[in-house]
Amino acid sequence: PTVNDGVVFVDLSASNEPSLVARHVAEAVDLREQVGSAWTENLAASLRDLELLLVLDNCEHVAQASAELAYALLTRCRRLRILATSRELLGVPGEVDVPVQPLALPAGEATGAELRDSDSVRLFLARARDSRRGFTADAAVVARVADICRDLDGLPLAIELAAARARTLSLDEIAQGVRERFQFLVSWRRLTPARHRTLRQAIDWSFELLTKPERDLLVELSVFAGGTTVPAAAAVCRDGDEAATLALLERLVACSLLNPVHRDGATRYRLLETIRQYAEELLEARGDGDAIRRRHARYYRSVVDAAWTPIRLDDTTTWTELLAAEHDNLRAALAWARDAGEHEELLRLAEGLWYFWWVHGDAREGRAWLAAALERAEPDTDPTLRSRALGGAARLAWAATDFESAIGLAEQAWATLPRDAGALDQGILLQTLGVISTARQDLPAARSWLEKARARFESLPVDDPWRRDRLAGVLVVLGSVAFFEGDYAQAAAHYREALADCVARSDRDGIALCELYLGHVALLEGRIEGTLALVRSALRHYHRLGWLHFTAECYELIAFGFHATGRSAEAVRLIGVADGIRDKSGNMATLALARLREDRLPPIRAILGDETYAAELAAGRALPSEDAFAEAQSAAPG
Repeated sequence: PTVNDGVVFVDLSASNEPSLVARHVAEAVDLREQVGSAWTENLAASLRDLELLLVLDNCEHVAQASAELAYALLTRCRRLRILATSRELLGVPGEVDVPVQPLALPAGEATGAELRDSDSVRLFLARARDSRRGFTADAAVVARVADICRDLDGLPLAIELAAARARTLSLDEIAQGVRERFQFLVSWRRLTPARHRTLRQAIDWSFELLTKPERDLLVELSVFAGGTTVPAAAAVCRDGDEAATLALLERLVACSLLNPVHRDGATRYRLLETIRQYAEELLEARGDGDAIRRRHARYYRSVVDAAWTPIRLDDTTTWTELLAAEHDNLRAALAWARDAGEHEELLRLAEGLWYFWWVHGDAREGRAWLAAALERAEPDTDPTLRSRALGGAARLAWAATDFESAIGLAEQAWATLPRDAGALDQGILLQTLGVISTARQDLPAARSWLEKARARFESLPVDDPWRRDRLAGVLVVLGSVAFFEGDYAQAAAHYREALADCVARSDRDGIALCELYLGHVALLEGRIEGTLALVRSALRHYHRLGWLHFTAECYELIAFGFHATGRSAEAVRLIGVADGIRDKSGNMATLALARLREDRLPPIRAILGDETYAAELAAGRALPSEDAFAEAQSAAPG
């Protein structure tokens, strides 16, 4: 051969006949076949003593032949190295997988140089300048380009095709066009390889290499939003066969069509949005998309039902993290039920999620979904289900301090609940009426509702795990009634009694709530160290859980504790943190905290001065969550 030490590049993209792979390589090294000698044998003999890097480009459609050739050459040519580009591994012993990920995307909050230095943005700008002479990129242009690159998942081909449209279109028109990316992203260059002329053809190239079961699963995975797990994919797409599902998922990962994301000992499988849209189009063309989405919605209702069952009987963290990981899928299920006219399915999903929305800080979203579900519910809907949904809507309205809507919804829920409903349903709704009446400062009504609730819970069997949990909850609200009556000793007595029961049951949610309220009493009584110790303990739980409503309250009480010890600037920063949380969650300051703020913030402002006060407040709003938590836990300097 004429080849020497160095590098040889072999493009296999046009090789549709596996038996000719060795011949293509031989031709690249200018090797002529000898009579009676096979191409592979001749190659091995000719390359045996060379120090050579052999690049086999685009192997996926001739993977078996490429693997056999690579193995034959590597076992006989000790100085040979092979670099193979393929959408899947060849499976040769000693092979090292180096995944080629999409280009890096700028973070959502990135600005200026961070945007400009992003690989995806740099590629777009370079190709846009190639297409349009004089293309300039000020800060606004770079920010718009970053949005386009995010929409395109950082896929180099998609970015190049989009940037090429800068020749005739504005960035806003390109951004609009990529919403229909498979029609829009088309190359005008005549000599572009066929599989690179359109985004669709590039994906078709990979899709056509799959087996039918692999294609079917990829298409059906398009109903998942935010990724899936093996059990979810199996339940929705493969009648619960997890072993078969896992095998297919692994093949899709190997073919670079699915991305595994490993976190906290669990694996989720995600489609890039571009691949998901491609698969979704095929699902619609197949004609059974609605049936798959129905299975998806019912599966996620079962997830919600399972998550709700142990609520407040143990640490809330596990079920909250489960639902948070599936939040996008839950939204997709809700949207399908709404749009498909599956009104009962919508109501069951929304009712099962109200508590999660409160904990997770999505009160606005929860109220909207519950309102939509209740509005669409059929006249013959199960009245107990309707009553529970109304009760959930009332609680979310209470969290947003919309007390008039809250009491109206709660009273409607009570009127809707069948008189023969179980003691637990009755007690929960009576407790809700008591909570809202307390917030409205209708304290006699609150006591009346709460005493009725207590009677219902006491009627539950002694071994019912809900009994003690709910009785402790009633005690806490009775403590708040006493608190608003100004009887702090009685309030603290109720909180301490509830706390002892929660400790006995290892109820971390209940413990944290009692600590928070006891800390508030300690602050009003001037026991600042007690306030900080109690509320910091509660904050550790709520911060870990991500329970924004109570996290904000913790920061406020710690802030006033800081001010009492001379740390006024830090106090205002923590008030800013609490304000930022409330902006995000839609939960407003409770009456007790609102009164405390009204009483104590003006003196702090007078001490710091308007300019410093405003600066610290803004700094707190911008403080990252972990930094805010660390500051709230910090001791005074010196």
